[in-house]
Amino acid sequence: MEKFYYEIPSIKRKNEAIEYINEFYEYKSNINGTGGLQRFLDNYEGWLEKLEEDYKRIPNEEKVPARTYFLIRSNDDKIIGMINIRLALNEHLKKFGGNIGYSIRPTERGKGYNKINLYLGLKICKEYEIEKVLMDADKENPASWRTMEALNGVNVREYYDYENAHCIVKDYEINVNDSIEKNYKIYEPMIQKIALRKYSEKDYQFVYEVKKDAYKKYVEECWGKWNEQEQQAYFKNFIKQVKENAYIIKYEDRNVGFYNGELLKDGNYEIGNICIMPEYQHKGIGTEILNHIIKKYSNRDIEIQYFKQNPVGRLYKKLGFEEVGETQYHYQMIRPKIDKANTRRY
Repeated sequence: MEKFYYEIPSIKRKNEAIEYINEFYEYKSNINGTGGLQRFLDNYEGWLEKLEEDYKRIPNEEKVPARTYFLIRSNDDKIIGMINIRLALNEHLKKFGGNIGYSIRPTERGKGYNKINLYLGLKICKEYEIEKVLMDADKENPASWRTMEALNGVNVREYYDYENAHCIVKDYEINVNDSIEKNYKIYEPMIQKIALRKYSEKDYQFVYEVKKDAYKKYVEECWGKWNEQEQQAYFKNFIKQVKENAYIIKYEDRNVGFYNGELLKDGNYEIGNICIMPEYQHKGIGTEILNHIIKKYSNRDIEIQYFKQNPVGRLYKKLGFEEVGETQYHYQMIRPKIDKANTRRY
């Protein structure tokens, strides 16, 4: 089964995001739900800054706070769609535009993807305590308004819009809780429960505690009693170095762990840390993150090291990693890139 999840836009998707918009131009298709990305194709970094401003905005009659997401198909790690969710409405948006704008890339249409896109969007609305969502669509765009109806949207008005769209528009209301409840069995199995999001400064203490839980035992076995002050200082320097390649691991919308890794100068990919909160271990989360990395960097040798006392080495070997060296306290492993790995048996 195909799985999907939302991802907050970041610099790592720059080329894919631009390609997404260019596909709409290629197919001469209307662009919706992108947070204005089409206006920033030559300044993607500026678009990311705009999205942060959008999120933090205090609502007024000119603009309202909003969140923009990529809809990612986890099976191939591809941007399938986008959605822009307005977290509040002013009087103008109550009459035209509503809470949600969305889109699916032209080459992926006709597969029902916008339904999972809207379902995930309604779940975000619930997080922000939005009880009723307003949406609209041109009458000549049945794919859009039928998606709303599929998620229990009620057509509350149909009119000719002389001011904005210059066509017949259909307005819909969706009761967020009712829609999620009625469609839970259909769409929940399609949601990727495990996802990554980019590290931000507000995650600092969370990541420190997760790493502490993961490594304190091994640090004390190797170097003696845990020194909180020294470890805080070490972590401050560590996170400063890795934050651009660091991610929070989410499971069922909860922050449950931390992962970092980077491309090395020799072309290899190095996994720095995969740390999961104790109460979320043994759920296959770490294994799924590893499989994601292996798939994404299959054309590169992947390096990892781990404390000798840590039994995780058995998992690494099962996934194709081979021991290549050791230090006083760590084993070092490499998983050969795909053209080598295909000639070996594990």
